[in-house]
Formats: sequence, C-alpha cells, structure tokens
Amino acid sequence: MITLDLPTEPRWLDLPRGVSVRIRPVTTAVLIAAQSAARRALEEVPETERQDPALLAGLGFAALVEALARYAILDWRGVGDAAGAPLDLTRERAALLMRHEDLATAFWEAVHRPLAVLAAEGNG
Repeated sequence: MITLDLPTEPRWLDLPRGVSVRIRPVTTAVLIAAQSAARRALEEVPETERQDPALLAGLGFAALVEALARYAILDWRGVGDAAGAPLDLTRERAALLMRHEDLATAFWEAVHRPLAVLAAEGNG
C-alpha cells in the first residue's frame, strides 16, 4: 500500500566538518529540476572527457549533487570565508560547497536515503 505522508517541511542535515544545511523537501519537481540542470552541465563537458565512462560518471554525479544543492539548500551553518567570517548562502555557493567530496557524499546519502526507502516501500 502507498502512503501519502511525504515530508512537507524543511529539515536540517548535519554534514562533515561542522557544516549543517537546511533543505526543502526533495519533491519530484526539485529532483527533476536538478537532473535537468545536471544534464545541461554535462552537455558542456568536452568530447575528449566524455570518452572515459568513469570520468563521465564522476562528472555526472558531481553535476547532479551541485544542482540538487542549488535547488534544495535553504540555509546553512558552518560555512565561512578564508578569514572565518560566515558566508551568506547563494545558489552558487551551495553548489561550490558540494565540490568537497566528503560533503557531497554525505549530502547525497542524506537526501537519497529517504527517497530510496520510499521507493522500496512502493511510495516513490
């Protein structure tokens, strides 16, 4: 049986290195927007880099996580400039945060895990 009690409120995720991000619920619309943006980003990859399947897979994951961060992150804590002053959140900065592999992996796992559970239950 399918249930309709999907998250409707933003939630905080604790990431490595003292970073926390507040994300909107990752709905179908948010995920499709991120996938579309990632596809557009991959179209810009030089043809020589597209020939390596492993590199293309890595670039695809990075593009997806960066796009998802742009669309899903609403607020953050623990992100600062070189002098340690807190930085205001922008979509571009959210994407830049995901260039840190440990943060990108933790973000993806925290966002994807509930979606995978829903799919396994037949709710996704």
